[in-house]
Amino acid sequence: MRLGASPPPAVSLPASGPRPSIWRLASRRLPGLLGAPLKSLLEETKPYGQYALAWGADGYSASLPLDALMEEATIVAWALNGEPLPKKQGAPARLVVPTRYAWKSVRYFAAVEVLTEPVPGYWEMQGYSLNADPWREERFDFGRPVMRGRRVSIS
Repeated sequence: MRLGASPPPAVSLPASGPRPSIWRLASRRLPGLLGAPLKSLLEETKPYGQYALAWGADGYSASLPLDALMEEATIVAWALNGEPLPKKQGAPARLVVPTRYAWKSVRYFAAVEVLTEPVPGYWEMQGYSLNADPWREERFDFGRPVMRGRRVSIS
C-alpha cells in the first residue's frame, strides 16, 4: 500500500485528566500511547469488506468488525510516554482498539486483512466474541459452534 504525500497525524491516548470514554480502557492499561489512527491508513485502500483479521508478527491474530478499526480511537501505536514502544508492549507497533476487550489489541502488529465474512482469530477459535464490546459484556459467543479454522465451502 502506498500512502499519500503526508503521513497521518499522530494522536495520543491521554495518560490522565478528562478523556473520552472510548479511550478509558486503553489509557488505564497503557497511558501515554502515541500512534496514528488506523482509519487514516485504511481509507487509502478503500476497504470493501465488513470484517478484518489483524495479524501480529508472532502469528497471533484477532478478528474484528471493520467498524472497530475505523473508529478514531483505534491507533497503531509506536511510542509509550515519549519513548519507543517496549518489546513487552508489542514493539515496534501495536494495534490498540480501546473500544474492545484487550485481546483485540494486537502486539507486534504486522498486517490487517479486510474480509467479506468473519474469519476467526486465535481467541475466536476458542469461542470468544468476534465483537468483544466491553460495555455490552460480549466476552463469549454463546450458541455459535467453536470454529477451529477458516471456513470451508462445501458444494
